[in-house]
Amino acid sequence: MYNPRMILPRQLALLVLVLISNVRTGWATPQDFEGWATVVAFISLEDSKTYQLFVETQPRLGDNWQRMATVLVRTAIVYTPTPSVSLFAGYGWFPGLYDADYHRSYRDDQQLWQQLLYRNDLWNVTWQHRLRQEERWIEHTDGVSYRTRYMLRASLPLNDRKDFGLTAFDEVMVNLNTIENGPWRGYDRNRIFLGPYCQIGAARYEAGYLGEHAKRFGDDERWVNAIALTAIFNF
Repeated sequence: MYNPRMILPRQLALLVLVLISNVRTGWATPQDFEGWATVVAFISLEDSKTYQLFVETQPRLGDNWQRMATVLVRTAIVYTPTPSVSLFAGYGWFPGLYDADYHRSYRDDQQLWQQLLYRNDLWNVTWQHRLRQEERWIEHTDGVSYRTRYMLRASLPLNDRKDFGLTAFDEVMVNLNTIENGPWRGYDRNRIFLGPYCQIGAARYEAGYLGEHAKRFGDDERWVNAIALTAIFNF
């Protein structure tokens, strides 16, 4: 007999198995301990909040927290026709300050990006499906790199007010083409996260473990273990 209360534990168990499987994948590859901080702001451009300005900055410490690895900056215009759907179009700047072995090697990465975000509630969990397309102009390469990203995020409230709970996501990134001295076509990286969240007014805060397996350029693999802190503000 169909019992929706039984589906939630199965879904959460499956998500935990995916996270464990991804962590075990990282044991055999070169690893780094990093710190990622993300600050996001949604700024309403009119009272209905149908149109918003999106601003994100993301400094990352790498090489076992010894040096700044990069500082990512993204901006976009957001169109939200319904409470469940948002469309993004914007620009990103993602300079790399070191290579995979943390030898000093500055590499500029400028991007145009488009995104579809879909939200729904099911089994007392808030789900987000995020599909992002990027066009990347990477320094010292001979063309435009196209990358597609898909993220599935789940947020499980742990109280009646739904302002505190657990959140987890899994995001996979795939390069659609190969460019000389740049990304190869195919799998690029997989990123996972697990941790608590707290909603205070219009702001959401998250803290937890982030793991990333990346192939970077060619067959050069790396696994990142990071403490990730995120703050999202709505104005």
